Amino acid sequence: MHEAPRIIPGRGIEPFEVGRSGESQIALLTGEQAVEARGTMRVVKTRDVTLFIEDEVVTQVGIHEEHTGRTSDGLRLGMTLGEVAGELMLDPYNEVLLLAGVAGLCFSTDDDAELGRAADEAREEGAPVVLSRADRIMWIGVHLPEIDSPEAVTVRLK
Repeated sequence: MHEAPRIIPGRGIEPFEVGRSGESQIALLTGEQAVEARGTMRVVKTRDVTLFIEDEVVTQVGIHEEHTGRTSDGLRLGMTLGEVAGELMLDPYNEVLLLAGVAGLCFSTDDDAELGRAADEAREEGAPVVLSRADRIMWIGVHLPEIDSPEAVTVRLK
């Protein structure tokens, strides 16, 4: 039986690793690639993997579409927020979800509009964020732990 690629917070999503040279990690990509410049960042995207490269170093690896990676606690694409084990937090500035106590991991849902609205409210009011437990995880990112946001607020599920 084929084992799913491991998502290791703060380290990478097999076989990709944060903190490594961009070119060495691009060489591991398969399929068609699209490259986009975002300020000083270069973003290299395939059907289900995205590499974020700054100063020629991978600072974040993201998965989407039908990637089969999962964390040791079972976090994976397609699961609902209600299925996530652990305390959910929202980084109101990067508009991504986090798990309390887990450095170097973020994710977002299929309802980007709701996540954006919740982030706006959190920035303005500093109040707990309420999200739907039915929202599905559509993107997971692993990044260097030092870029974690200290402004995260607690998420409550409805």
